[in-house]
Amino acid sequence: MHKSREHKAIEKELGILSERERIARDVHDVLGHSLTIVNLKAELAAKLVETNAPAAQEQMRQVAQLSRQALAEVHSTVTRLRVPDLEGEVLASSRALETAGIQANLPDATTAANIAGMNSSLFSWALRETVTNIVRHSHATYATVRLNSTGLEVIDNGIGIGDAPCKSGLTGLCTRIEDAGGTLTLGNAPEHWLQQAPVSGVGGWVPHPHQHGREDRRDYGVAVPLRILLADDQQMIREALAMILDLEIDLEVVKQVGRGDEVLPAVRETRPDVALLDIEMPGATGIEAAAELARSGLTSQAGAPVRSLILTTFRRPGYLRRALEAGASGFVVKDGTASQLAQAVRRTAAGLRVVDSVLAEEAKWQGSSPLTGRETEVLRAAETAGSVKEIAGMLGLSSGTVRNHLSAAMAKIDAINRHEAVRIARDNGWL
Repeated sequence: MHKSREHKAIEKELGILSERERIARDVHDVLGHSLTIVNLKAELAAKLVETNAPAAQEQMRQVAQLSRQALAEVHSTVTRLRVPDLEGEVLASSRALETAGIQANLPDATTAANIAGMNSSLFSWALRETVTNIVRHSHATYATVRLNSTGLEVIDNGIGIGDAPCKSGLTGLCTRIEDAGGTLTLGNAPEHWLQQAPVSGVGGWVPHPHQHGREDRRDYGVAVPLRILLADDQQMIREALAMILDLEIDLEVVKQVGRGDEVLPAVRETRPDVALLDIEMPGATGIEAAAELARSGLTSQAGAPVRSLILTTFRRPGYLRRALEAGASGFVVKDGTASQLAQAVRRTAAGLRVVDSVLAEEAKWQGSSPLTGRETEVLRAAETAGSVKEIAGMLGLSSGTVRNHLSAAMAKIDAINRHEAVRIARDNGWL
């Protein structure tokens, strides 16, 4: 009896630690993403203010909107330890969607709470997580919520989540629902529903009307500007980067993609000088895309090898090592200035190695991964799996073998549980 109580107390403590770690990651993701866009748009506005005042004003209007949205997201994230209330969550979700420019079709808040009954708390968590995912990752213009006493359905007309359940930031929600005896089903909405979904009247990107075209660049004496392929799954960041780079007379963004597995086909199509790659993208990571590009031997229109430059918010020495080992020509972070980014692209095209100086110094003092290949594989699976049994099923191993690998990994990196082991390994770029 005593051991049973002790076991429950340990489980409760681990659950609290896991929840706190998740909240910390969410706060970092919200601030990192939002401040990156704010920084890019502020720099873009500064460049436009003398030549195109209306476009500069539009950029600053978006900076103000993004700042308000980031504050709302941070407030929502840090209050997650409180038990949510469905009526309040419906209202908060409606505001979050509308702030993000997404048309929202949600039930009346009071009616929803009455219908949900005993499932009100669980539905609140589910609504919060799914709406946050839509706002951050879906690129949707429309979202609708339906519910009854036994189920909640959230549908949007965004890019979808692919065929990997319980990813895209929904791992915690999967576990929470399964612990309550429920089932979380993720998938793409039916095509006929998407055709019926209204998508008009939603605020979108306002392009700079005076971007340099290729003929404009020739007028400035630049016969052949450097051609850039830009890959980033965050549309606002991608388009802001494209506008900033296109303001440089000797640079031209010839193609933009939002998935890692679209990089190689786009390189074959456009034959750029430099592929500027984010790290975390659906389909394939930027590091995987860089490795595939290095193996391909593809050349630019000028006949030189197409070189890859990693551009990310993650200043992690492990990522730097993996990127350079994969064949990337450089690694820079998004908190640099526009002129520094442009210069990094030029140096990369010239065949020079470009590495963030602060990150390079940190990498000198940090060793390579202490984990074996199997331990790395198990921790990677543990990111999305809710239990040892699930990890074993994913990898085709026995539960005992999985426990052994988890214990070995935790001992090597001094982690108190598998959740902390995953976080440490991820922060160091070992996964």
